[in-house]
Formats: sequence, C-alpha cells, structure tokens
Amino acid sequence: SFFITPSRTVAICVVNARVYYELNPETGKVEFVGKDKMLQLLKNEPELLNAFLQESSESAEVTGKYLLRLK
Repeated sequence: SFFITPSRTVAICVVNARVYYELNPETGKVEFVGKDKMLQLLKNEPELLNAFLQESSESAEVTGKYLLRLK
C-alpha cells in the first residue's frame, strides 16, 4: 500500500537517505558531514577542494568519493 500521510513519507525518505556523520570519540559528539564540513576537511587539499567545488551534487556518493581520497 502507499503512504497515508506526508509525515510518514518524509520519515521513510529520511531512513532511506545515505549520509555521512563524523563521530568525535573524545566528546561523543556526532556531526553531519555536509558541504560546509567537506570544505573544512578539504581546505589543505587544494586539488580535491577545487574538484569538490565543481561537483553539481552534494549526494552521499560525492561526499564519500572525496572522503576516501583524503590523506
């Protein structure tokens, strides 16, 4: 069957979304890794930073690609 309410649809979409989080083991704080965090992480890698800025998407696939390329 299909969804009855919009709120239920949103909840299901969020569950199916792939995202990255950063866990600070010292504080236990969890932070979403979005564009702002990626810019911070890539600031010392100019080639990767420039390539990231040229991407047309902020999807988990794009984020993951650059996280894997970090040294």
